[in-house]
Amino acid sequence: MQQRVKEDIVSALNEAYNAFERFDIAKLNRVSNFTIHNAGIFQDHDSITFAVLIYALAKVCERERERDYANWKAFTEKTLEILREARKSLAAGKYPLYQKDVKHLFRIIGSLDKKLTKYATEVAEQAKVKKGGKVYEHGISAGRVAELMGISEWELLSYVGEAGIAERIGQTVSVEQRLKNARRIFRVK
Repeated sequence: MQQRVKEDIVSALNEAYNAFERFDIAKLNRVSNFTIHNAGIFQDHDSITFAVLIYALAKVCERERERDYANWKAFTEKTLEILREARKSLAAGKYPLYQKDVKHLFRIIGSLDKKLTKYATEVAEQAKVKKGGKVYEHGISAGRVAELMGISEWELLSYVGEAGIAERIGQTVSVEQRLKNARRIFRVK
């Protein structure tokens, strides 16, 4: 994992922890979008996985009625514990432990309730497509985005068409503009 990506995910874990603790859905979505921005720049699997995870947590939090379930409190406590552990593991450079924590979080999202398991799976799949659209907006090819997100190009392009992303980003960007964008991103003069 690149150092910059690691630092950004550790910071995002802090923000995600605080947002989840307060059930701040808007903040969770902002954290997810920030991380997906990194995925567009660095095209790394860790940023994508983390963005999808946080987006899935935000979607689960949106379902207010699930908080009435007897295991909602246990779910939130366990989620906060694992978010803390993931942050600690990654900050300490224990990447395999961090990956284990992320996988564990995906599992417990699906364990909230039998009905919610299907919902959580659908949310995770939808998150991949939606976040893939965000990466596509950064100018990454549809084929590369589909590969990074673990989705089909067809799923991605269907979403891009429905969401009107292609119209927003325009048909083409000149070489000069791409160079300006790259220099701006990497602060090169």
